[in-house]
Order: sequence, then structure tokens, then C-alpha cells
Amino acid sequence: MFQPPTLSLRQIPLLRLLLPFLLGVVLAWLWLPALSTPFLGYLLVGGTIILIMTGLKSQTRANNLSWGIALHIWLLLFGYWRTLEHYQLNQATHFAQHITSSSENYRWTGMVETIRLGSNSHRLRIAIDSYGPEGSNPGQIANGKLLVYLAADSMSANLLPGQRIQFTTNVAIMVSPKNPAAFDFAAWQARQNVFHQASVEAGQWQLLDEKISLQGWAYLMRERMLGILRRHLPVESAEFAVGAALILGKKDALNTELRNAYAETGAVHVLAVSGLHLGYIAWGLGLICGWGPFRRPSWRWIRLICILSGIWLFALITGLPPSVQRAATMFSAVWIGIALGRQSSIYNTLGASAFLLLLIDPFLLFDIGFQLSYLALLGIVFFQPHIHGLFSTPWSLLDKTWALLSVALAAQLTTFPLSLYYFHQFPVYFLLSGLVVVLAATIILGLGVALFLFSWFTPLAILIGKMLSGVLWLNNTFVFQLRKLPGHLVEGIWIDPWQVALLLLAVLLIGIYVVKTQPRYLLLSLGAILLVFGVNFWHQAERRQQKRWVIYHQYKATVVDAIAGRQRYTISSLASDDPAIHWSITPYREKVGAVDLGTDTSNWQVKPPLYSFYGQRLALIDREWAAEKIPVVPLAVDVLVLKDAPEWRLSDLSKHFSPTYWVCDGSNYPKRVKSWQKEAKQLGFDLHVTREDGAFLLDF
Repeated sequence: MFQPPTLSLRQIPLLRLLLPFLLGVVLAWLWLPALSTPFLGYLLVGGTIILIMTGLKSQTRANNLSWGIALHIWLLLFGYWRTLEHYQLNQATHFAQHITSSSENYRWTGMVETIRLGSNSHRLRIAIDSYGPEGSNPGQIANGKLLVYLAADSMSANLLPGQRIQFTTNVAIMVSPKNPAAFDFAAWQARQNVFHQASVEAGQWQLLDEKISLQGWAYLMRERMLGILRRHLPVESAEFAVGAALILGKKDALNTELRNAYAETGAVHVLAVSGLHLGYIAWGLGLICGWGPFRRPSWRWIRLICILSGIWLFALITGLPPSVQRAATMFSAVWIGIALGRQSSIYNTLGASAFLLLLIDPFLLFDIGFQLSYLALLGIVFFQPHIHGLFSTPWSLLDKTWALLSVALAAQLTTFPLSLYYFHQFPVYFLLSGLVVVLAATIILGLGVALFLFSWFTPLAILIGKMLSGVLWLNNTFVFQLRKLPGHLVEGIWIDPWQVALLLLAVLLIGIYVVKTQPRYLLLSLGAILLVFGVNFWHQAERRQQKRWVIYHQYKATVVDAIAGRQRYTISSLASDDPAIHWSITPYREKVGAVDLGTDTSNWQVKPPLYSFYGQRLALIDREWAAEKIPVVPLAVDVLVLKDAPEWRLSDLSKHFSPTYWVCDGSNYPKRVKSWQKEAKQLGFDLHVTREDGAFLLDF
């Protein structure tokens, strides 16, 4: 493999100057309304003039230092300003600044940006351009993005990105999850400038313009390529699902079992089109465009245009995920440098690509794929040559195998802190899966491209399709067999942001040690890792002492946990394997370590409607509860939970119970909840409604 690139700070100015810009983006995201955009704009214009004027003068060393500090401050403010500019919700033209009620219907027009097809409804992201009262033509100019769930039918299935539609609906603000540690879909959408959602029934919309965008054309091309795959791969099979994801970035056909298998074996990255795939495409294009007249110096610009067009065409077809944007931008910079006869530092290329992408969309910085792809590439560029150099062999095949393993090790070294934070698991056999699956992915991608190129020649296409199906089957079989090995996955790893920072610091110190070979950096890295373990032991000690009631919010259901250490006692109207439990409740149970079902009943007594846990009493009142079972004298309980909309007034219940906390869970009718809230206000009660206030947690 290649030698480690030079890592002199003077030789990588773009990477150094990127850091203050990143800090400005982060500060703006944390404090979006802190400074006004016009004020920052004037400040930046003034700062730009001062920097240019002082930069043109002869500089002493002291002046150079002052100018450098001023430049870093300017970049920080520029990152802050660009993020504010990109944040649409606070803009005066955003539709949220004008609509008066979330329950009122409006007439909307907008352009379809993205489409995700579903069985019952399709999820569309619409760029709104105008709106108006229901029953009239939209005449008020506005902007903003809206997530629309459109009823699935033959008409909606044919929509394409770039087409404009008109529809009537009311919009609602997307809210954060009501249960702790659950996936925050609203925050994820907010990072894409989407803050509102709506549902549109069939017949409530119409197509205004059949013209499609460049992205729509790419979407149509991808659908045609998917049609080719469907003709040559078993329909609704694991082979088709993995092939569509790996070759074209279409992951809709992947079921939960397939996703989990690849994630638990450390091979999930091949299902997301990334730098690996685009690297092969760029290499192939370079090979093809290195023949005949392309070899002439006068054809170098034509060659560059062909290669760049191929790179960005593939990127468009795959849907332009952040990893592909990064890779396409980086490979474009590399080929432009080759055409100009210049060879820049790979670190400068990385810095330039990141700056360009974040300049267009600063919120990409908070995208998991963007973060992991850049960290992985930094690890490969810096650590891989050093890891590869630890072992040498005269056998070419063994050396190439070790080179591939060293790539996987280098990428894992820089990404594992964030991987643990986001995914809470560590695949033990990632080296083995990386070696086999990456090789298989190379063959699959090559066969996929060949299938698309020769799909017109049926005999050859059938042969390539059978070969592709066979390789996909072997790859899937290997992944599932690897998943069966003992100890293949370490699960339930929950670390906090401070531990992530310490682990990243440890990796940075290892990198400094590799460059300077001074043992103190290795010792400091070890110290940071020991601190992570220390914080983890402290968290474990806290979990062993924990005792709490948790009343979750679950739509039309009741789920209550009594947690003591790792033991958990559950009252639930849902089956334990219900998907709603997995998505909404299991993450919190894993986070607090309450994964074992309680077996010791000495501190857990059940006598419905009363439940006692370490002396703390909970009353669960539903429709079947009868007042005759409770004495007239109010019974003191710690928590009273209303479920399934019992026909009781709070004033009547208070004659039988004297609770410290009143809780209304998600199984109750909204109308009944409103009446209880009104009564509670009159009686001076604090009523905790999980639909509005989130899950109820009581530590004792």
C-alpha cells in the first residue's frame, strides 16, 4: 500500500482552517436564535475587508500571528452565519411564520424533492412554494419543507422528484419521542430542515407539472436499473434486497433480519453506497478513459469531463447520501488535480471536500453517515500504512490479505467511539466479515455494472445475472453463518458524550504517538481509556442501586416497568415481542441495564389494581375497576395510573385513593384526557399526561 502521507500542519492548511468553521456550525446549532443573521452578515463583510487590507501589507511575525487569529475568528463567525442562513424555520418567508392553526386546512403547492415508497402510504419531502386558504388557489408565496404521507395508489406511485403538486391538508409540528432513549425522528428530520408533517388522502391532491428535475431523472434511471435486477434476481429475495442496496443504494427491500445480520457482523457498511463503491467506479472510469485518444495530452479535459460525469451520475443514481457526496467531491478533486498536473495532500483534499459540502448544507455535520465516512477515511489514510507496516511477508497473496485487514482495522480504530455511541454494539468478527464481504462487494458491484451494460444482450445478461445471484447468495450465507458464531456481538453498550470525547482523544493521542514516537502520548492515551472505564464503572454502580417506576407512553396501550438494578417487572397490554416495544421501549431498558426479567417476588406484590414494589404502591385504574373493592377511606398510593379511558371523574377517584402522582397513559381517548385535564386544574391536581409530557419516571 501507499506510504503514510506527510502530516505537517503547514502542508494541510485546508484541514486546519476547516476546524474553526466546524466550531461555528456547532455553536450555531446549539444556540440558533442567539445572534441575528443581518448583524453577523455586516460583521463578516467588515471582517473580510480588514483581513484583505491587512493581508496585503508586509507582515512581521507578530502581525502574521494576529492575522492568523483574526482569520480563525472570521471562519468561526462565517460557520455560525452560514448555519443561521441555512436554518429555514426562523426565516420570515417560512410557512410556519404565517399559518394560524395546526388544525386548519390549507391549500399547498410545492415540488417533490424525495420519495420513499411504502405499502399503505408514500413518504414525500415537499419544498413548499405557496399556500392559501382551503378552497382557494394558493397565492401566498412561502418556503419551507414539509414531510407528506401520501395515500398509496396507482397515481401517487408514479410521482417523481422535480414534479410539482397541489394538495389540501393541515400541518403539524413533528415532536420528539415521548419515551427516553427512543430514536428521535423529529430531530433527524430537523437536520434536513424539515419541521412539519402532514397526511394527504387519495383525491386530495393533483399533479401540476410533469416536468422532473435532474434528481428525478436519476430516480427514474435507478428504477429502470432495479427493473433489470428484478428480471435476473429472485423476486423479493435476500439476493435482490442486498444487490439493490449494494449496487444502487436502494435499501427499501431490506427486511429487519437482513439489516440486523449485516449490522451484527460488522458488514453493514457495504449496504450503504460509499467511498468504497465510488472508488471502484472512479478507478474503472479512469481505466476506460485511458485508452485510445484519451491518452493524448490535448484530450485531458475531455477525459476529465467524462470521468467527472460518470462519478456524479453514479452518485445521483444512488440518491446522493452524505457518504457518496463526500466521496464524489473528493474523487472529483483528485481527478481535477491530475488534469492540472498537481498532486495535493489527501488531507487538503478531505478538508476541501468537507468545507464545500458543509458550505452547501451545514447540517450535514450532524449526519451520522457524514461523520463516520470522514472518520473512516481519515483512519485509513493515516493509520492504515502504519498498521500494514507492522507485518511484512514475501507472499503476495498474504500481503494483500493483510493490507485489506489493515484497512478494516484503521477504519474501525477511528470510527468505533461514534459507532458505540450511536449503535450501542460492537461486532467481534468485523475483521473476518470485512475481508470476505468487501471482496464479495467488489465482485457484486462489477457484475452489477456488467449486467446493466449488457442487459440488451439476453444470453449474456442471463449468464451475468446467474453469477450475480450466486455471489449474493454466498455472501448472505456467509454473513448469516458468521452471525451464529458464539460471542459474535457485544450488545447493550451505552456511553455518554464525555466518554465519546475521551475515546476520540485516545485515538488522537495514538496518532500523535505514531508520528512522534514519544511514549508519553501512548501513556496519555491509555489514561484516557482508563477514564472511560472509570466512568463506565461509576454508571454500572449507579444502575445497581436504581429503583424506579416507569410509565411509558404507548399509543393505545399500557406499559409499566418496575426497575431494581438489572431486574425488571413489567405490566403490559402488549406482547413482549411486539415491534412497538422494540422501537419505543427496549432502548431505555438497555440504556439503564434493566434487561433481566425479575424473579425475586419478595419486593414485588401484585393484587390488582394495586402493585407494590419495595413498598412503593401503584394503582392501575381501568374500565373494569369497581369502587366496591376499595374502602371509602382514601387509600394512600404513590402513583395512580389511568388506562383505557375509565368512566370515572378524578373527584370520585380521590374519595377512594390519595395518590402523590396522577398519571394518564397513551391508552386513553384524547377527549377523555382533555376532560380530566380540565378537572385536574379545577381540583388543583397535577395530572401527568404521557401523550404531552412524555414517559413518567419516579425514582425512590
